[in-house]
Amino acid sequence: MAFRRTHLTPSLLLLALPVAFALSGCGDTTSPSPPPDAAAQDLDTPAATPDEPTVVDTAAPDVPAAPDRPVTPDVPPPRDVPVPPDVPATPDVPATPDVPATPDVPATPDVPATPDVPVATAPNADCAMATALSGTTHLSAEDLRRALGSPASASCGAGNRLFYAITVPPASSILVTVTPTGAPAWDPYVRVLDACRDSLPLCSRVASYAGAGAPERLRYVNSYSSGMTGLPIAHDVLIDVAAQGLAGTFDLDVRVDPPAPNATCDGALPLPTDGSTLHADLGHGGSTGYLCLGGLTGVPTLYYEATVPPGSELIATMTPTGAPPYGAELFSYTTCPGTCRARVHTGSDGAPEAIVVPNDGPTAQTLRIGASATASTPLGTFDLTGRVAPQFYVTSSISASCETVPSVGHYSTVNNVTPVRALPFPFALFGDAVAGYGLSANGFMQLVAGTAGTIAPTPINRAIPLAEAPNGLVAPFWDALAPRPTFGSDLRAGVVGTAPARRFVVEWSDWGLVEDPTARLRFQAKLFEATQVIELHYCSLAMGTMTDLQTARHATVGVENAAGTRAVLIGANNRRVITSGGGFRLTPR
Repeated sequence: MAFRRTHLTPSLLLLALPVAFALSGCGDTTSPSPPPDAAAQDLDTPAATPDEPTVVDTAAPDVPAAPDRPVTPDVPPPRDVPVPPDVPATPDVPATPDVPATPDVPATPDVPATPDVPVATAPNADCAMATALSGTTHLSAEDLRRALGSPASASCGAGNRLFYAITVPPASSILVTVTPTGAPAWDPYVRVLDACRDSLPLCSRVASYAGAGAPERLRYVNSYSSGMTGLPIAHDVLIDVAAQGLAGTFDLDVRVDPPAPNATCDGALPLPTDGSTLHADLGHGGSTGYLCLGGLTGVPTLYYEATVPPGSELIATMTPTGAPPYGAELFSYTTCPGTCRARVHTGSDGAPEAIVVPNDGPTAQTLRIGASATASTPLGTFDLTGRVAPQFYVTSSISASCETVPSVGHYSTVNNVTPVRALPFPFALFGDAVAGYGLSANGFMQLVAGTAGTIAPTPINRAIPLAEAPNGLVAPFWDALAPRPTFGSDLRAGVVGTAPARRFVVEWSDWGLVEDPTARLRFQAKLFEATQVIELHYCSLAMGTMTDLQTARHATVGVENAAGTRAVLIGANNRRVITSGGGFRLTPR
């Protein structure tokens, strides 16, 4: 028998609940649950009419009480939307296994702070505890941070250093190389000391040229000899390494080099005279051992020789190579071991130096030259070329014969020049025609092809021949001259005699020197019309407060062609090359 279910309003439902509860039994829990589709059946059943009787005894099984069914039928119970099974939070996102913080970032093993900042001072931070080196040596990973304190910007006598000791064999040299390692890049410097002290001349042996991160090299030559025998002896030195600012680790290489065979004048090697080039290293040179026309003593020198026919000249050119640049010097010798004939030095580091050595004798001569440097460090490699050419002029000594010519300018300041003017007669310099001249207050005349142009004062003298300006020189006393105090000084020029045997005379009258304004100099240059001869006359050379400056100690004396490729060099920075009352005649061949 089918029952039609009655739809109860909320108020009727509340009234029926107690009755249903009483009829069903207080502890009965076996009433069957509605089928799964009961809710759908309830939605399809039409509503009850008001006049139909209410069936109470069958309400309890069909309409479960509040504990068995939710009041609001439009919101399905939790079992219909099982949230936990569909979105399992913890099993799907395991935080700890996927992001293991400690195993992936081991801070202490990867960044060891203590080894990067050593605190123990190295024993050889004290020069008295210098590390002993035995000959050629290589040391790796030396740590300058273990010197005393933290090195600051260091001059020759400052900064914290590590010290090394070595004995340099007689007449030998050492090449010291300091290579900075690690990061950031740092800038080392290296010195060689004679003892545990900082004083001259030790500071002359310092190398700090290469810059941060680059190897620093220093060559030291043992020029010590016995006071009893004069023979070379071994010498103990200290090497110290420091930093320009930041310090770090470095590799130290010390190489001991024996002297070259031509480290003495008697061992001079042949110099090719066909223009070919020799390559050599001044680090293998020997000490000059004596003062050569103002050159330094104890500076390494290598010696060469060539046979020159009569009426010819040896032209040798020395070009420093490598880095850093150094100032080269050339010497010429009449006899060994040390009769020095001429010395050439321009004063410019890295610049080529050329020396011209004439054979003025009637027979062939063996002429020797020495290749050297302006200081004991840095010392590097060089190229040396030689050639023999016929002399254009024959040079001879004469007595001064000074003549009176008019003033072309009176000066009370330095570095003055005259305009270019026409020569009074045709003239040739080294066989090339010139038509004009100009005077520099610094002791030289320039001869030019035309009658116009500009003359440079150029107070800093150079050895000739030299391609750089000024060229076409007639230089009786090329130096930085200064007008005499109070009275000033004159440049003079004029023609003496009659054609075709005239002579053109120029004069520097009453000049002092920038280095010695109290010196008093008067000298002339003469050009001869008929013979094309050039003469230099030293009318009066009075010394001031400095010895030998009036004898061309810092001056260039000679003549040079317009191209700067040929010259007669009488002296370049040679003391006593000229004398008051003396002179020179240059006669074309």
